[in-house]
This record gives sequence, C-alpha cells and structure tokens, in this order.
Amino acid sequence: MKLLQSLTCAALVLSLTPALMGCQGKGNHDKWVDDSVTEWSRVKSSVAMEMAQSHFNSGQIALAEKTVEDAMQADPENPQLWLMAGRVALENSELEIAYQRLSKSNEYGEKLEGYKNEEKAKPYYYQGIIDQRWQRF
Repeated sequence: MKLLQSLTCAALVLSLTPALMGCQGKGNHDKWVDDSVTEWSRVKSSVAMEMAQSHFNSGQIALAEKTVEDAMQADPENPQLWLMAGRVALENSELEIAYQRLSKSNEYGEKLEGYKNEEKAKPYYYQGIIDQRWQRF
C-alpha cells in the first residue's frame, strides 16, 4: 500500500513537472517577446530618425516633423527624436515648443547609459540659440 502511494505521488510529481516548467518557460517567452518588441521599436525609430534628419537637411521641414512625430509614438523616450523635434520647432520659429522638446531630449538623454557627451551637448546648444533669440543673455 505504501509502495502504491509512493508510486502515485512520484507519478503525480513527474506528470506535473513539464506543466510547471512550461509555465516557467512561458514567462521567459513573454519576456523575450517584450524585449523583441522593444528592440524592434528602437530599430524602427532609429530608421525614422535618419529619414527625418534627411528630410530636415533637404529643407522638407513639414515632412521631417511628421516623420519624427510618428517615430516618437513608437519610442517616446528616445532623446534623439526629441532633439530633432526641437530642431524642427526651432526652424518653424516655435521657440517655446522647441525649448520644451529640447528639455525632454536632455531628460531622456541623462537616463541613458553610454549616451555620448557630444550627444548630450546638442540640446543645450540649441537651447542656447533660443535663449539668445529671447535675449536672455
């Protein structure tokens, strides 16, 4: 009788092990999917940033603005997108909006590890231009 109980208990444990491991794997799978989606959003926003930069450099400011705004919806904490959005607003003489967007670029840039100092300096440079236009100096 004891042997039968032990075997039943062992069979129960063995039969539940794959189910429990499957649950653990499911958690990892969800994390991997989330990580993949996040990375894919970053890649898309990076490509969109390059497109916006190209539009901006060729004088297609309205197209640059639309491209960067669409990209910001996918990756709202990308400091480079906020920088470009600030530059677009500055080009459109929307100084207050530009200053706010450049501040966001600073905020998100400070949070990133490995974000280059020269990249961190750009929003401050453009904010300095706005300050000059406002004659704060």
